[in-house]
Amino acid sequence: MSLSASRIIQRFQGNAQRARADARQIAMEMCSRAPKNDIEAASLLDFNARMVGADPDWDLRFSRIMADYVLTRNAADGALTQANLDWLSGRAIPRGIFQHRNLLGLWTRLLAKATIVPPGFAYTLCESVCTHMVREGGARADTVKWLRQVLALRAKEAEPWVSREEAMLLMRTAEELSTCDNDASWSDLYARAFGNYLVVQAHPNPANEPNSLSRKFWLNPEEPHPGKYVGCIAAGLDKGQWFARMSKRPEAARKAREVAGQAADKLAAKSEKSSLWSRISSGSQSSSAAEALVDFLNREAPGLMEGLVIAAR
Repeated sequence: MSLSASRIIQRFQGNAQRARADARQIAMEMCSRAPKNDIEAASLLDFNARMVGADPDWDLRFSRIMADYVLTRNAADGALTQANLDWLSGRAIPRGIFQHRNLLGLWTRLLAKATIVPPGFAYTLCESVCTHMVREGGARADTVKWLRQVLALRAKEAEPWVSREEAMLLMRTAEELSTCDNDASWSDLYARAFGNYLVVQAHPNPANEPNSLSRKFWLNPEEPHPGKYVGCIAAGLDKGQWFARMSKRPEAARKAREVAGQAADKLAAKSEKSSLWSRISSGSQSSSAAEALVDFLNREAPGLMEGLVIAAR
């Protein structure tokens, strides 16, 4: 490379660095206050398309400012109105695809801060986050954090525990991500969410223990043993009416309780993994998320997996 060519490249690189610095300064100044009108808000969205990933503080500042604007736009008074959601979607995700990942953070913040959201907003956001993880080729820590938050907040529009709809969405996502390089938090979230769903399905009467079975409690990574607070688990899975609601025949429920009790005793005595895991791990859909689920349930509800296999027949 000639000296003159080298100088040209150095000058170009210097100009590019100054341009990025100027863009960062302008963007941060724009985020020093909420937009005053739709024109300023649209400009902020345009800057976000250029600034995404360029600064560690940008995502947080952007989501805070934009959420504040959307939740007060047209006298919304803290509610996420359908009209304001349509306005934001039309400008930020016109094709319905979250091209810039920090927009998922913005949508999550809207769900967390809004006094009310349009029907189905939280579940649609769950689908969007899961789709984004698959499209990115793996579950990143920040994306999993958003999904955990959205699932916990969905209790506002759904049951207090994880629903079948959500569990099936997570199962499909886990299958798609089974060969990807995922953050460890993904396996933890999957185990907690799907574990909550399975425990509730087998539980004699979940309505009697709404707090100890709540999704928010089971999804909390700072709660190491959510199962120990469920009274029916403490009493034993071979007692009462465990598996009765999900079994087609009373005999199947009775057999499930018997098998669950035997498996729990075996796990307690030998501290070994459920025999079901050997069947799961030999299949083509095995993954760290599936393994984490079995380990989690063996710890929180020993014998449940074996009982479920019998009850579901």
